[in-house]
Amino acid sequence: MTTIQKALVQNMYPHMDITLLAEIIDATPNPEVATEILCGLYETPTVPEKVFSDDKSKLYTMTFYNKWTDNVSYEYYSPKTQGCYFPVDVKKEDITEKNYLSLRITDDKEKAYHYYVPLLSQMEKNTSTVELSRWMKLHSKFPYADEVVEIIGEIKSGPPQRVFEPVLSEQVK
Repeated sequence: MTTIQKALVQNMYPHMDITLLAEIIDATPNPEVATEILCGLYETPTVPEKVFSDDKSKLYTMTFYNKWTDNVSYEYYSPKTQGCYFPVDVKKEDITEKNYLSLRITDDKEKAYHYYVPLLSQMEKNTSTVELSRWMKLHSKFPYADEVVEIIGEIKSGPPQRVFEPVLSEQVK
């Protein structure tokens, strides 16, 4: 516990011996947050719910913010992959989900290379954890992830239904 934290706790609890409180605070994963909570000063940070990966190929959705570790747990979808061996004369860019079974080899792997074929028709949910500072950096690179997801959702559900009344030529002047 830092000197400032001790002084703050002592000021909040002047009639207590803070030795036990200091021991409890120091035993937590995040003594700074523990001190703030104990003194009624803690404010949960505003954490964006959605961010894009660095290359903007994946949308990450926050599932939980852990104040004690200052980490964000999130989920995202990515294509399943199938690891196979291919002859060295087959180019990676020629391998597709539709043809990989016919191009792969199961024997004589010494003259082959291993490659993970993305199966774009089969998506899987993945989970991971990242420090809040990293999550916020991803957010700052593309701060409108929530709005983009909302717009894409509207596009997928179909165009908005609008009723247009015909305009007569006399009305346009």
